[in-house]
Amino acid sequence: QHMAQNLNPDALLVDVYQIDRGPMIVGADNFVESGNGRVLALRYARSYHPEQFAEYTTRLSEVAKGYGISPEQIKQIHAPILVRERITPVNRAAFAEEANQSAVLAMSPVEQALQDAGRIDDETVGILSIKENQSIQQALLDPENRPLISRFLQNLPPNEQAAVVDAQGRLSAVGLQRIKDALFAKTYAGDSGKQLTQAFTESLDPGVKMIEQGMFKSLPQMSQAESLIRSGERAENLSIAEDTSRAIEVLARLRANNIPIPDYLTQASMFERELSPFQEHLLEQFAQIGRSSKQV
Repeated sequence: QHMAQNLNPDALLVDVYQIDRGPMIVGADNFVESGNGRVLALRYARSYHPEQFAEYTTRLSEVAKGYGISPEQIKQIHAPILVRERITPVNRAAFAEEANQSAVLAMSPVEQALQDAGRIDDETVGILSIKENQSIQQALLDPENRPLISRFLQNLPPNEQAAVVDAQGRLSAVGLQRIKDALFAKTYAGDSGKQLTQAFTESLDPGVKMIEQGMFKSLPQMSQAESLIRSGERAENLSIAEDTSRAIEVLARLRANNIPIPDYLTQASMFERELSPFQEHLLEQFAQIGRSSKQV
């Protein structure tokens, strides 16, 4: 429907020598092997947006000569659509699978979280409703938070929306994870937050994973607290997100390299400190309570 309402004729008529875009690709029996969405959009435009379909056919008449088709031939067809025909024998299923894969590299989980964080503003965070003893997952699935979910979905490109909802239009497991990661990246921002998100994504250490669980459990309260600080409604020096990010990012690195915390702190006192005294205190605390997500 979105494609039909915003039909771009050149995107469907100019051969850019790619199998996942441009004019649709059909086999000898006219079954579509690449471009089902484009075909459906054209059909929808023909039925519900005739002015858009008229633009397509007008443009088709203009480019037809380049494909060896005369404008007169176009006029004789009731609803002309330009396609490419695959004439080389191939494994059809394998070709269709390859033709429908995006040529754009998929983003890493960290990159996706950072991009999604930009789609959530402080006002949206402010409407997050958290009941006592609710986890972030339970809160996001609560009917009271449907306005927040709706805002997030509205800010996604149309081609991404289908991946984050189920057949009933409810938030899917993938969508839930994306909103959780986005809220996390929004709360723990900056370079240290990015490194922390990456540490959680890459670390296999059970202690680091337990800390991650604990931080997600506190995410509703933390995201709202940091939102109030960013908006100026709470004093800036009350923010703990940066200190927490730095301490846990260092802890994950130390665990990965099997470096004991006391050894690290001893070396830090002899050379230039990487963490502030308060961050070092947090580092020790997280090392002590890291086996309990509840304590975290």
